[in-house]
Amino acid sequence: MTVLWVDVSHHDWSRRGGNLDWSRVCAVTSEVMIARATYGDPSGFNPATRHFGAFQRGAIGAGFSLRGGYHNLVRGDAGSMRRQVDYFRRELDAYGCQWAMVDIERYQELISNDLWPRFADVLRFRDAWHAVDSRPLAYYLPRWLHNGYYGGANLRELPGPLVQSHYAGGTSGSAARIYANAGGDHGTGWDDAYGNRLPDIWQFTSDADVDGASSVTDANAFRGTVDQLRSLLTGDDDMSWDERLGQGPAGSEYANHMARTAVAWTWAGVDRANEALKRLEAATAAEQTRDAASAAAIQALTELVRSGGGGDVDATAILERIDAKAAETQALVQQRHQAEMAELQRLHAEVLRERDAQIQALRAELSRLEGGQAQA
Repeated sequence: MTVLWVDVSHHDWSRRGGNLDWSRVCAVTSEVMIARATYGDPSGFNPATRHFGAFQRGAIGAGFSLRGGYHNLVRGDAGSMRRQVDYFRRELDAYGCQWAMVDIERYQELISNDLWPRFADVLRFRDAWHAVDSRPLAYYLPRWLHNGYYGGANLRELPGPLVQSHYAGGTSGSAARIYANAGGDHGTGWDDAYGNRLPDIWQFTSDADVDGASSVTDANAFRGTVDQLRSLLTGDDDMSWDERLGQGPAGSEYANHMARTAVAWTWAGVDRANEALKRLEAATAAEQTRDAASAAAIQALTELVRSGGGGDVDATAILERIDAKAAETQALVQQRHQAEMAELQRLHAEVLRERDAQIQALRAELSRLEGGQAQA
């Protein structure tokens, strides 16, 4: 089973000319929703967020059981993050929202004011949130932002669901139709590994034609049931995030997703080791090229001096010193390369061993889960 839901803001209110018809939205998506609650620092850059309360009241009236809000993060110090968290929590709690997400973007208005959030800001917001709130925090942090601006930061430092936006182009219609045309549960958005993780939630379009909303609505997907999504977003099963990364409901797509995530982490280590080997091999080739050039220069100088072109220069002394220095340099280069190669090969072998061990453990765990489902 796959859960689809809408992600809205006051822009959706403007497009529709009023509140959404939440009963119709629920009928064509699910009982899950999220809307923008807050934006920025209430003591600093703080664009208005309108209609959050009306959205939540409408969703409550339509029977939505998993209602969330999100906060647009802006750059700031630890004090700013505490203010942003408090501002966000007040709005969530005012309407009894069950889940929370921080939205990490590079809007033009943030770029122009040098307020777009760096990864250090994300970590500060994470710390400020968990200092006062036990609820999980989801992170809308797309691959393009991570790879383009966060320098390969390790997203395992974010102990909450990862939301990826990867829009399916060339298709239109309902959220369900766009999701199916994008590959559904096997679409490319699910396989976008970055920051040592795979996404838990896929925002697959910003152009869904949602009955009761508008024809340009953001839509998200989760591979699993509403109850599994509730557990992921609210942490109501008391499972730590590290445990959640290693477990999933027996026989579910979520368990398979977590297994693929772990395998991706191990392969990422292998890829890094292979890349380091390539760099070392390139450096070795460069050294060899320089050595060859030096040898040619020495040979040319030797011929020049021995032919008498050097005048009264003591050719023997010069050549002896050149030969001795060349031999010394070559020995140092070879020693350094041998040491670096030995250490890199050791690390490479260690990564391969860890990968093999983890893959075997994952296979065993998946077999156990599938066996448990079969018995059930």
